[in-house]
Amino acid sequence: MRIIRRTTEPPPVTDKAWDAELENLEQVLEARSLGRGTGPRGERPRRTAYPAIEGIIVDTEGYLWIREWSESESGIPDQWSVFDPEGVWLGVLPVPPNPQPMDFFLCTLFDPCWVGKEFLLMIRRDELAVERVEGYRIRRDGR
Repeated sequence: MRIIRRTTEPPPVTDKAWDAELENLEQVLEARSLGRGTGPRGERPRRTAYPAIEGIIVDTEGYLWIREWSESESGIPDQWSVFDPEGVWLGVLPVPPNPQPMDFFLCTLFDPCWVGKEFLLMIRRDELAVERVEGYRIRRDGR
């Protein structure tokens, strides 16, 4: 067991980011045939800041990937902080590129991801909820 800490301020939820988040969620629910109408706007309390952690993956090499919200106002958690097996923070990766509304549940139970030694693989969906697998090369040698 290990305790890993990184001091950072959670990004604030601006009006633009909040509207984008709710619109993204409505599009996801509609595309997945989970309904629309009552929608998340009336059901979700307005937050002032995003959570520090949106998701966690441990890759095949023991690296810890933490899915986070950025200050991009995209309304989607769109970056990953990566820690090595010793708990050292290596940096932030903006993944996926060009986030779309359907990426709202990316790397969750709904749309899983896999991170190996050389690749990050994820299932992404388009606006019609058609799935595709995308892969991104990982260079761990610092080049």
